[in-house]
Amino acid sequence: MTGFVLIVIQHLLTDFLAFGHALIELGVDPADVFLIGIPYSSKKRTVLGLKSMGFKNVRAPTEYPFEDDVKTVIDAALQRCELTGKKLLVIEDGGYVVPLFHGSYAGSVEVVHGAVEQTANGIWADKELDKSGLLRFPVINVAESAIKDRRESPLIGQAVVDNIRRLLGTRGRDVAGKKAIVLGYGSIGRQVVRALGAAGARSVAVSEVREDRRAQAATDGVSDIFEMPIGEPLSNYSIVVGCTGRQREAAPLDAAALLWLQHTAVVASATSKRSEINYADLASLTVREEHQPGYGRIITMRNEFSFALLANGFPVNFFDTSESVPDTMIQFIPAIMLAGAAYLAQRSLPAGIHDVPSKLQDQIDRIQSAAEGR
Repeated sequence: MTGFVLIVIQHLLTDFLAFGHALIELGVDPADVFLIGIPYSSKKRTVLGLKSMGFKNVRAPTEYPFEDDVKTVIDAALQRCELTGKKLLVIEDGGYVVPLFHGSYAGSVEVVHGAVEQTANGIWADKELDKSGLLRFPVINVAESAIKDRRESPLIGQAVVDNIRRLLGTRGRDVAGKKAIVLGYGSIGRQVVRALGAAGARSVAVSEVREDRRAQAATDGVSDIFEMPIGEPLSNYSIVVGCTGRQREAAPLDAAALLWLQHTAVVASATSKRSEINYADLASLTVREEHQPGYGRIITMRNEFSFALLANGFPVNFFDTSESVPDTMIQFIPAIMLAGAAYLAQRSLPAGIHDVPSKLQDQIDRIQSAAEGR
C-alpha cells in the first residue's frame, strides 16, 4: 500500500489506533494518509494518539453532516496525488467519498484506484451506482462479509442495549419491566431484540417493512409483529429503538408515527446515520426541547407529549464516553478493512462490487478466535 494516497473515514475510537500502527508497519507514509473521524464517535484521545504517531492530516468534525470536511480532505488528497504521482485508495465507513467521485469530483475519478466500504448504508449506495452502470472503480464489500455479519451484529446489538441502559440509569430508569419495540429486523435489529429480552424487558415487539423478516421474527418467537409504516401501536411501548438503517426509504418515525409515541417514551437509534426520524417532521411538531448533556434531548410536541431522544438521534452505542464494543472483541473489523485494502492495492480489479476473499476472512476469523481464547 506504499504506492497510494489514502483517504480514511472511520469511527476514531480507541481500537482505530491499532489500524494506524498497522499502516506504519506496512510502510505507508503518514503524509499520504488523510483521516476524517465520524463526528458523533470520534474520541479526542484517539485523534491525539494518531497525531503523535505522525498522522498530521486528521480532521475530527463535530457537526453532522460534514460533507464540507470530506470535500476539503478530497481536495488535499488529490493535491498529494498530483505531487507524488500516486493513485488514491479510499477506506470508508458510510459512503461519503465514493458518491462524490461520481458527482462533483467525477473529473478526477481516474485518480481513484478503488475503495473499501464497511457499512450497509455505504455499500447500498455503491450498489446503486453499479446497477446503473455508473460505478467507475472497484469497491471491496466489507459491509456484507460473512465474518462481519456473524461476529459484529451480536456485539453491536448488545452495545446498543448496554448504552441505552447506561443512559437511562443516569435518570434512575432501566429497560427492565418495560415494553419495547424495535423498528427494523435486519441483522442488528434482531440482536437488539435479543439483548432487550435478556435485559429484562417485559416484552419486545418488532416493526418491519419486509415480509421475510417479519416471518423470521415470528420464527424467533417475537409475538407482536407489525408492518411498516407504523402508527397507533407505538403508543403501547415506552422504549423505541430504530434499526432500519436505509436512508433511501422513508424514515419510520415520521409525523404520523411521532404523534403516536407514548408520553415520556424513550427513543434511541442503532443506525450509523440519523435516518430513523424524519427531522423536518419533528421540527414542525416540536414546541420546546431541552438539551441534556451526556443524555440527549427531551422533546415536547404540539400534543404536549414529550419523549427522550437519546444521543440526540445518533447511534446510541457510540454516544458520550462509550467505545461501543471493547477493542479486543472488535479488532476483526479494522483487520478485515485493512486486508481488503491490501488486497485491492495489489490488483487492478475491474469496476464493480467485489467480495472480500473467503480465505482472508477465514484467516482473520482464526486470529480473532485465538485472541478470545476459543
